[in-house]
Amino acid sequence: MEEIVGKSLDANALLPWTKARMLAGETVVMPTVDILPDLLRFNEAIDQVMTESLARFTQKFTHSGGLFVGTLVNDFRDPLAAVHDSAHELLMRGRLDDEQVKQVSRIETSWTRACRLCPLP
Repeated sequence: MEEIVGKSLDANALLPWTKARMLAGETVVMPTVDILPDLLRFNEAIDQVMTESLARFTQKFTHSGGLFVGTLVNDFRDPLAAVHDSAHELLMRGRLDDEQVKQVSRIETSWTRACRLCPLP
C-alpha cells in the first residue's frame, strides 16, 4: 500500500496534468528546473504524511475491531453459560421424554458450536 501512495504523488504526474490543461485551452506555466527539488521534497512530504496517516488509520481500525469482538464475546458468555446450565439441569432431572431429550441435545450441540466462537473461562 505504501508503494501505491508513494507512486501516486510522484512529480512525473505533473506532465500528463500539464498536457491536459494545455489541451483544454488553459494557460499553464511550466515549472522551471530550479523549483523541481522543492517540488520533489513537497511530494515526498505528502507521501510520508499519507503513509503515516494510513498506518494510523489501519492501527485504530484494527484496535476498534478487537474491542468490538472482545465486547461481543464478553456479552455472550453469561447467556451461553445460562443456556448450558439449564440444559444440563434438564438432563440431570431425568424425567424427559424422547422428544425433550432430542431438544436438549440440540441445545447442547448449539452451545458447543457457540463456545468455539466465544470461549467460556
